[in-house]
Amino acid sequence: MMNPAPGHRILLAEDDSILRAMTSDLFELNGYQVTMASGGAQAIESFGQACPDLVLADISMAEGDGYSLLKHIRGHQTASDVPVIFLSGKSGLADIRAGLRVGVDDYIPKPFDPDELLRSISLRISRREQKQRLDALLGRSLHHDFRTPLTGILGFAELLRAAAMQGTPIPAA
Repeated sequence: MMNPAPGHRILLAEDDSILRAMTSDLFELNGYQVTMASGGAQAIESFGQACPDLVLADISMAEGDGYSLLKHIRGHQTASDVPVIFLSGKSGLADIRAGLRVGVDDYIPKPFDPDELLRSISLRISRREQKQRLDALLGRSLHHDFRTPLTGILGFAELLRAAAMQGTPIPAA
């Protein structure tokens, strides 16, 4: 099993109480902190409070489904990049593709292999951390105008407009 760095938090949204407890135990035995939700609405409410590093969600739950939870996460202002894994009894190829099409990071059918689930979680958390480190590095090393090319385009458009208003010829270069 994988040993993640201490402090990684998982929001587990699963309506089956036995599966929720067993999966939570698996995560805690592997060093994760777990927040549990029994339905979609409770998971949405818990998301902002738990600040998870990853969300594991069943698709079919009472009071909202995994798709509603995913939509909430992807629309979140500061945490839209939190990885989401669907863990579902819907194991048909069409179901898996539908989940991937709407932006879920992984789709694992039930019953699941615990080692496969832990590998997927570790990989998704590592990718997010790498992206955050890269974004921080780029943010410190690049000038603001390079990070926002639209600023340069708008500035140049304003120069062209001002030159046209004054009747000044616009240089070819």
